[in-house]
This record gives sequence, structure tokens and C-alpha cells, in this order.
Amino acid sequence: MRRLQLALTTIALTLAFAPQAAAAPQSLARVPEDTSFALAGDAALLSRTPGRTVRVDRLPLIAGAPRSTVFRQESAGLGASAIVSASDQLAAIAVLSAERRTFRLIGEEFAGPPLGPWTALGAPRKLGRTRFGPVFHDVDGNRLFTAELSLGTPNVRWVVREPGAQPRTLRTPRNAIMSAVAGDLLAYATATAVIVENWRTGAQVGRYPAPDDVRWLDLRADGALVTADGDGTIVERLPGAAPRRLTRRGVGPAFAGDRIVFIGRPSRAGVVSLYVAEPDGRVRPFGVPSADLTEFVSDGQRVLWRGNGCLLAAPITDPAADAPDVGACPRGEVYVPDEYSRRVMRDRRVRFRMQCIAAAPPGCRGTLTLLPAFRASRLAKPHRFHIAVGRRAHLSVPLTRRGYKAVVRSNRQIGGAPVNVRTVTVDPDGRRHLQLHHLVIDVR
Repeated sequence: MRRLQLALTTIALTLAFAPQAAAAPQSLARVPEDTSFALAGDAALLSRTPGRTVRVDRLPLIAGAPRSTVFRQESAGLGASAIVSASDQLAAIAVLSAERRTFRLIGEEFAGPPLGPWTALGAPRKLGRTRFGPVFHDVDGNRLFTAELSLGTPNVRWVVREPGAQPRTLRTPRNAIMSAVAGDLLAYATATAVIVENWRTGAQVGRYPAPDDVRWLDLRADGALVTADGDGTIVERLPGAAPRRLTRRGVGPAFAGDRIVFIGRPSRAGVVSLYVAEPDGRVRPFGVPSADLTEFVSDGQRVLWRGNGCLLAAPITDPAADAPDVGACPRGEVYVPDEYSRRVMRDRRVRFRMQCIAAAPPGCRGTLTLLPAFRASRLAKPHRFHIAVGRRAHLSVPLTRRGYKAVVRSNRQIGGAPVNVRTVTVDPDGRRHLQLHHLVIDVR
């Protein structure tokens, strides 16, 4: 009996101290590139613009909770685009479209509780040299900051809406390159300096030398700044502290509570990842790498981003992952770098390098098919591949006789053969994911 008790105790201790598997990012929905998204408490808001209709769907981050449409509106013009922003208290959307006859830009904006209903914040406005229209919002609790654009100079201003108060316009100098707002502060960058002001009082609370070729600026309500220049250098500036460089290979940094999230430039061409800078300056990878990652948002607790054509979410404290969780999106992604044209060798084979960017175990598995760019016929039979996640493989694909003749003919006519490399990766559960990569091959 004592041995049984000891054995059970040992098993319990082993389980208690065993390393826990890292949680994979939540897979929410497949989304096109022009989709806008925001975090609103325990849900994501996703804007879609089919035709003239602007629609916002609510996607709960709690498994099993129902999805719903919280906003639907016909745009005032054609070709609508929309940017949605939110907090757990307030949501807003800015819509730009084009007037039917003149193609002048028309700006509209709507706001309300995240669950709806949303109402218009005034009539549609045509943008002009002196007429401003809404472009996007920054939501801070129940306070709404609206970035407005005109086609003249100066061309950007902020409008603040607070409960119980009239809208207030915040203007920046004519030489301001970009600006940001947070709390009671307004920051703007010029060619020589980054300046922080209290927009209520007009008092200057900070002034810093501008980084060379400043491309990005974000501000926190306590006066902290983060900037990025054209070379990818990201610098954090805290009040009363020396500037701290976080990386030389980043873009688009944004505050997420006391952390900073940014997109890391690829160590290998074409692949990017999210990174999180901790308060102590430590930088760690986050999320799932992708060749299609350009945007993210964070509320300080979670990060929401688009990668591999899908909307993904994860707590900001999570470590990096090899693939998303089982859900609405494919779990594997491959990338065929196009650093130079591919040459057909004497054995009529084309050599490709393929990288497995993301995959669930046992890695990226599937087929590669070589197709002419302007025809439906195949240049080669489907070629199977199996690549470990994070690794590259060299594939040697034999052309068919007919495919080789087609490549030779195109090479003589235009100096190369444009081709589509179609890859189909298969998830462990059997789901297939098709990708197209465009290359040029030639015969010499």
C-alpha cells in the first residue's frame, strides 16, 4: 500500500512540474487583405465592404459564443473602404468612398457601443483643399480621437470627442510629418524634433531629437514615445530616461500597455514575425511567422493580427508558436523565394528553394505544381514535398516534354517563361491550403 501511495505521489509531482505545451494562437476567420479589424473587450470586430455595403461583424474570442453583425450601412459613394477601431466601451468606423460622377472622396464616420447600435457622427463630407474628412479613429476608453484629412496643406488634424463635451479640434504645425494622440497628450514629428504637448493646456511636456528619416510614431498617455526610422531602428523614449534602442530590424511599433509590439523585418527574404518588447527591454518573438503579415492591433492584454490570409489572436504573454490552433484557418504556410529567375538545367529540371514558414507537426506536407502564367496546362507533374517547420528544402522538379518545349518557346519569344508555382499544403486533419507564387524560368 505504501508503494502504491509513493507511486501515485511521484506521478502527481511529475505531472505538476511537467512543462506545459505552449498555446497556439486562436484562428478566427479567413480575411482578405483590405479587411480592417479591432479588439473590443472579449471580441474582435471585423469590417467588410462588399460593393457599397459596409458591414462590421463581431467575432467572440470565447469558444462557442455566437457571432453577429453589429453594423451595416450603405456608403455614400462607390468603392468604399473602411477602418474600424474599438475599446471595450466604444467602437467607431471611418468610411471613405468616391462620388459617382466627380470621384471626389467622401468621408463618413459612425460610432456607438461595441454591440451596437452605431450612429452617424454628422453628414457625409467631401474632402477638398480646405475641407477635412475622417480617415481613422483612435479609441481611448469612452473617448474618441478622429484623424481627419484634407487635400491641402496642412492636411491632417485630430478631433477629440469626450462624453458631455463639444468636439475639439487639435491642430499640428504645417511642418509636422506625422502625429499621435494618447490621453491628454499630442505628439508630432518634424524634420528636426519629436514634440509632446498637453493638448488641453498647450504646454510642451517633451522634446526629443528626431531620428533620421522617421517613419512611425506612437505615444502612450504617460508621455512615453516609440519611433521607427526608414532603416528599421526602433527607439523607446521614456520621460526622464535615456533613449533605448529595441531593434534595428523593425517596423510599425505600437504600445500595448507597458509593452511594445512591432513587426520584425525578415532574417530571410519574404518572411516576417511579430515581436514583443518587454518593459525591461527584452525582445522576444510572438505569434506565428508569415509571408503575409502587415497589420496588428493590441489592447494591452491580447494581440490581434492578420497572417497567411487569416485573422489570429493570442494573449500578449504567450510565446511564439509554429502554427495557429485548429479553427477557421489553414495551419501551414510555405514560401518560395524569388531572389532571381530559375534556370532550366540540361536535365530539364528546375531547382526551387521552398521554406516551411508555419506548420503543425509533422511539418509542411503537400505538392508543388508548375503552371504557365497564362494557360491552364501543366509544365510538370505534381511534385511532393515534406519540410520541417522553420527549415528550407531544395526541390528538383522535372519538366514534361511538352512543358520543356513551352518554356523554350516562351524563352525565345520574350526572354523568359513566366510561371505560377502552385503549392498545396495539407494539414494533419486533411485540410488543404492552396498558394500561388509567381516566378520566371529560362533556358540557357
